[in-house]
Amino acid sequence: MKKVFLISTFIFFIISCTKEDNLPINSDVIGKWNWISTKGGVGNNVDETPASTEKTIVLILNKNYTYSILENDSEISNGTYEMKTKKSIYKKDLERFVSYSKNVQVPNVIVSGVLRVQSSGNLSILDNKADGLQSDFKKVE
Repeated sequence: MKKVFLISTFIFFIISCTKEDNLPINSDVIGKWNWISTKGGVGNNVDETPASTEKTIVLILNKNYTYSILENDSEISNGTYEMKTKKSIYKKDLERFVSYSKNVQVPNVIVSGVLRVQSSGNLSILDNKADGLQSDFKKVE
C-alpha cells in the first residue's frame, strides 16, 4: 500500500510540475509601456527602434486582463491576455509568458512570449526561439 501511495504521489508531482499554470496578474506588468527597441535574430542582425521604423508602439496591459496596442497613437489591436508559467529555452526554471486572445503581430516588435520586468522599470518580451528576438519597453510614468 505504501508503494502505491508513493508512486501516486510521484506521478502527481511530475504532472503538476510540467503543466502550464495560469498566473494571477502581477502589478509589475500593469501599465502603459513604450517600445524602445527590438534586437536579436540570426547573427544579431536585427536592431530596430522607433527612429529606424518611424513607428511608436505602445503596449497597455490592464489589471482586468485586457490589453491595447497602439501604433502611432492609433489602436491596432485589443482584447484579453493571459499569463502562464512555462519552460523557456533561456532558463531551466519556469518563466512567465504573456499571450493574447487574438493572434497579435506587430511588425518589428515582439509582444507575446517570455515576460521579464527589470527593476529599472523596463519590460522585455522574448520570442522563446533560438536566435530569437527581444523587444524592450519602458514604462510610462
